[in-house]
Amino acid sequence: MSVVVVTFNNEAVVGRCLEATQRATVAHTSELIVVDNASTDRTLEIVRERAPGARVVRMEQNLGFAAANNVAFAKARGRYRVLVNSDAFPDPGAIDRLVEFAERHADAGLVGGVLRDRGGRPQPSAGCFPTLARNLAVAMMLHRTPPFSRVPTTVFADRHLYTRARPVDWVSGAFCLATPSAGLLPADGFMYGEDVEWARRARSLGLSVWLEPSARAVHLGSGGVVTADAARARQRHRVSFERRWFDRLGPANALGSRVVMTIHAAVRIALFTALRPVDGERAAGGVEEFAYLLRAAWSRDLRLADPAPPAAGPTAT
Repeated sequence: MSVVVVTFNNEAVVGRCLEATQRATVAHTSELIVVDNASTDRTLEIVRERAPGARVVRMEQNLGFAAANNVAFAKARGRYRVLVNSDAFPDPGAIDRLVEFAERHADAGLVGGVLRDRGGRPQPSAGCFPTLARNLAVAMMLHRTPPFSRVPTTVFADRHLYTRARPVDWVSGAFCLATPSAGLLPADGFMYGEDVEWARRARSLGLSVWLEPSARAVHLGSGGVVTADAARARQRHRVSFERRWFDRLGPANALGSRVVMTIHAAVRIALFTALRPVDGERAAGGVEEFAYLLRAAWSRDLRLADPAPPAAGPTAT
């Protein structure tokens, strides 16, 4: 297999990621490809210290998640491609579990593992393709409210949906395996929703998409560091993805998606406002983030769109 790790200013976590990744591949041969999106900290130095055998590709500019993975795919020599976020730490043998599952399912295009946060709580790792109704359920937080949480929707949040292997519409790109037949990641966006669009294309090619709960990883999210800029960027990329997904379905869906994003933002602003007496700092950050989503959902400012990936190649390998 070819294991791909994309980095960008991840000096605090990338060493742990690389060490965990190497422990996750025991029963199968592998190569490790690290694509660095023009980091300005010690990320590359740490990569070379912790994984001296890795093939390192340094980009001149930050291409984003999908485009950087595609650079690695062009160099990959493995039978399978495994994506591991630089803030994800697979369990020992977890990558082997993905490979073994793919070996048993010849039509598999994507196989995703199960993510958990640093406290051991399950993270959404798969789901159904977005529809207005499904997104509304998430906006109203029904996906986290029993018994509704056991009904598959855009995002699987209930732990009972992760107890067995199952076919799904999409899996998280933070920790997954892809067969070469799945092709490249869609690079229309900078970093949000490309795993959903990738799965849609894989399924259109007749490939299956699976969740494999025996393959697990800790995932910090946001590179392990949550800042106001990162929170706004997350919501900006959310809006960009929603527009790409729903605008193609016509004006009614385009308008509906903006209404649902408004409800999503309003519900979370209300929840974070209620949290102020308990955790004022977290509440203030949450209110600011979703107030930004509320503005972005209706903005016509083209600066909210994802920038096109710059035409920059690798400078060192």
